[in-house]
Amino acid sequence: MTGGLTDRSGIPFGTWQLRYIDWFRDLGFLEKPGVETKAAKDIARYLTEPIRVPGQGRPPGVPQVPQGTAPKNP
Repeated sequence: MTGGLTDRSGIPFGTWQLRYIDWFRDLGFLEKPGVETKAAKDIARYLTEPIRVPGQGRPPGVPQVPQGTAPKNP
């Protein structure tokens, strides 16, 4: 028995060590110094988006999803 290291056919609990490495890479710990990280890109994009006020719906230009056409979970 391998405990938490067992691959569980697509369920992420069995591959936590791979997600940990992905997270470290996203934060820039496994890249060369000076390379812009995924985390830095995500924050820069987040800061350029307009502030959304709760209850005011989607911002202009974002397409509305017709009722009953939400994506199905696999």
